[in-house]
Amino acid sequence: MNFSDISFKKKIYILLTLPMVGFLWLSIAAISQSISTTKEMTVLTQLTKLSIVYGELVHELQKERGMTAGFIGSKGDKFGNKLRSQRAETNRKVVQRTDYWSNNEFQHKDIQRLNQTINQSLTELDGIRRMVDSQSITFSKAISYYTQLHAKLLSVSALNAEISSDATITKETIAYYNFLQGKERAGIERAALSNTFAKDEFPPGMMIKFVTLMTQQTTYPNTFTKFASQENNEFFTSALNN
Repeated sequence: MNFSDISFKKKIYILLTLPMVGFLWLSIAAISQSISTTKEMTVLTQLTKLSIVYGELVHELQKERGMTAGFIGSKGDKFGNKLRSQRAETNRKVVQRTDYWSNNEFQHKDIQRLNQTINQSLTELDGIRRMVDSQSITFSKAISYYTQLHAKLLSVSALNAEISSDATITKETIAYYNFLQGKERAGIERAALSNTFAKDEFPPGMMIKFVTLMTQQTTYPNTFTKFASQENNEFFTSALNN
C-alpha cells in the first residue's frame, strides 16, 4: 500500500502522531531527569547537613587535641581543668552526631561504610583519654588518633562533590572541603606548638612538621578562594581581617 492510497483522515492521524510521540518522549525524558535531580538534591541536602554536624564535632575535637598536646607536653601540669571541660563539650557534639544519624536514613553505601569506621574510632576515645590522664601515651600517638578521626569525619564533604552533577554545587563543595582541610592543618599546628611550648623545645622532627603545616595552610586556603563564590570569598576575607 502506498501513502497515496491512505485516506486523508488517516494521513492527518499519522502526521499528528509523529510529533505527539516526539513530545511524549521529550516529556518522559524531562520528568525522568527531574526525578533524578530531585533525588540527587535530597541526598546532597542530607549529606550537607551531616557534614555540618561532623564539622562541629571536629571543631571540638580539634580544641581537645590542642589541649591534650599541651597536657602531655607539660606532663600533666598544665591544661588539666580546661581539658576536662573541653571533653564535656566534645561529648555533647558526639551525642549530637549520634542523634542526627539515628534520626535520618542514609542509603549511600560509602556513607554507611564511613560511619562504621567513625563509630569504631569513637569507641576508642575514652581509652585514649585515660592514657592521656595517666601519661601512658606518647604525644605522637595521641595526636595521630585525633588527626585520623578528623580525616574520616571531614571526608563526608568530599563525597558531596563526587555525588553532585551540578557544576556550581561541585565547586562550592570543593571550596568547603579545602576550607575544612586548611582549618584542620591550623589545628594540627596548634597542637604541635602547644606541646612544644609546654616542653620548651621542639620534639624530634617537629620543626620540619611545623614548616610543612605552614605550607599546607597556604595551599588549602588558596584552593578555597579559587572555587568559592564571590560572596563566600568576601565573607572569608572579612572574617580574617577581623
